[in-house]
This record gives sequence, C-alpha cells and structure tokens, in this order.
Amino acid sequence: MTNPAPVTDVDLHAYVDDQLDAARRLEVEDYLAGHPEAAASVMSMLRMRDALRLCVQAPLTAPGPLRGSAQRLEQALRRQLAWRALTRAGGLAAAVLALVSAFAAATMGLLPPSRSANAAEADFVDDALDAQRALLARQRMASQLETPRLDIGEIEAVAGLTLPPLPANWRLRDVQLYPWDEGYSLGLTAEVEGVGPVALFVAPVQWLGKGALRTSRQAGEHVVYWRTGTLGFALSGQATSPELLALAREVAGVRH
Repeated sequence: MTNPAPVTDVDLHAYVDDQLDAARRLEVEDYLAGHPEAAASVMSMLRMRDALRLCVQAPLTAPGPLRGSAQRLEQALRRQLAWRALTRAGGLAAAVLALVSAFAAATMGLLPPSRSANAAEADFVDDALDAQRALLARQRMASQLETPRLDIGEIEAVAGLTLPPLPANWRLRDVQLYPWDEGYSLGLTAEVEGVGPVALFVAPVQWLGKGALRTSRQAGEHVVYWRTGTLGFALSGQATSPELLALAREVAGVRH
C-alpha cells in the first residue's frame, strides 16, 4: 500500500470547498485528527463558510454574530493582504469571493450603491490630509531634513508612480514616499507664487472616476482630487477653492 501524499494547504481549502474525493477526504481527516492547530483552522473556515451561506440565504434573519462574521470577512477581503492570501488558496478564494459578493448584494445593497464609493473618496481625502500634516510637521522639526527635489524618473522606476511635470512656478519644499496598500504613495509640499503653500498627494487607486475634478473641505482645508490613469491625486492647502481648482487643472492637464 502506498503512503498518502502529504496534506497541504491546498488540500485543506479543497476540503472546506467539498472538492475532494472520498479517499482523499479520509486522508485529510486522518491528518486533522493528529494536528489540532490545523483542525482548529479548518473548523474556523467551515464556520465562516456556513455563516456566509446563511447570511446569503436569509441576510436579515441570520443571527447577529454570524452577520458580524460575514461583515468582518467582507471588509477583510477588501484589504490587499487578505486578497493575496485567498487567491493563493485557489478554489476557496473563488467560493468565498462569490459568497461575499452575494452577501454584499443582499445586505450591503440595502444602502445606496454610492455610499461605499463616497466613503472610499472620503478615506482618500483623509489620507491626503494626513500626508500633508506629516510633511508640515517635518518642516517644523530641525531633526528632519526636507527633500526639496523631485526626480520623476526615479519615482516612476522605484515606486511605479507616473507623475506629470509640475508647473514652473511651484517651488518644492519637501517630497516623501509613504507605504500604501498597493505599493507606495507620494506626498509633496510646495510654495506656489501668488497662492501660497500647497500639498499634493498621489497614490494608486482604481475606484475613483477618471478625469473629473472633485472638491472637498475638511478642517478648514480645501481639497481638489481626481484620477489620471491608475493614480489618484489630491491637492490641498489654505488657498481658496477656485485657486486650488486652477492649480489642479494645470497639474491634471485639464484645459477647461
């Protein structure tokens, strides 16, 4: 009799997916009987799977804890690390993603579809203002040396951010890279003749509509944000909204 093949993560996810034949399923169950940690992990996946299925079938009557579990998983799936982990799992990823999509349609769909997009845009504006505050804090600290040089070619080669040339009347004060879910983001501050200090934040985004310039105001700061290609841009400062819109059109290449 040949020895069974070693049980891998792929086998465990296939077990949860009910994708194993009877013989291999018995081998996996024998393995789980001797490996309590793996068994606990599989039980957790089975519970989450069943919670999602129940929420999809009856989203409003499912027990609160199960709805909470499903919502936490739905939120986690939106994070890059969770997505990568699940895509390595093969069949489980597809199954869970399908369940999450159905769950979102059945429950989250009770809210206006634009809400999630609006929330994502608000988060992007918050991130831009956080970067601006960090840059301004650096400028007030003697121990933090400012980097008033922007090498667009180097930024693209290292960080994958394709930036347009800045207008000639921008005098850079500081340029910094920041971690981002999809790699890197960039923040810079500059003095603009006739306008004053501004901050520009750039990060990879997919959800923001292309082309159109949007405006926001938070904590006394005007923000103009838009998307070009795969990058989102946010321009902020204490200038008036019309002044920032004019600067944003220059950077974005919008002629009207």
